Amino acid sequence: MCYKSFMPKQLSFLPTPLKEHGGSFRKGKRKAQRPFDPKRPLHLTMRSSKARGSRSLLQHKWRVWGLLQKVSDKHQVRVYRFANVGNHLHMLVQVRKREQLQRFLREFTGGVANLVTGSIKGRPGKFWDGLAWSKIVDWGRQFQAAARYVLLNVLEGVGARDSQLLARLERNGIAFVGPDP
Repeated sequence: MCYKSFMPKQLSFLPTPLKEHGGSFRKGKRKAQRPFDPKRPLHLTMRSSKARGSRSLLQHKWRVWGLLQKVSDKHQVRVYRFANVGNHLHMLVQVRKREQLQRFLREFTGGVANLVTGSIKGRPGKFWDGLAWSKIVDWGRQFQAAARYVLLNVLEGVGARDSQLLARLERNGIAFVGPDP
């Protein structure tokens, strides 16, 4: 018989740390620091209601992809998955330092807004709906679920969002949802 199950548990008086930040998660609430863990990946989402028609992110997909590669290399951000859906972007990334994440987000979001709108300094206008949403993802099942979700958004971006199609692609080894080798 195990006596550990009868032992009283110590209560924690410290609040549990949040794993999410941005988007509509804390809208209208006090500012808080973006949660960060250098050993775990982040699921990032950036949304723009102005990205329609000629300003759709899909109209500029190769330029957005090139900018992502350039900025992620510059700030040492490892991108596991990326999906351009037209009015929002999904990413599964890992960063070793908080400063690198902040610089990456600042440069990438500003660069995408500049590419799509052709804006110049002195003619400001908001392109993004709010802060980039982020959530810390644990390795294992949570990572695979987030990677699968990003892949579903890739299918949505080409007009074929279908979980059965994704399951067939996974069975045939075409869509791999684990970390890159």
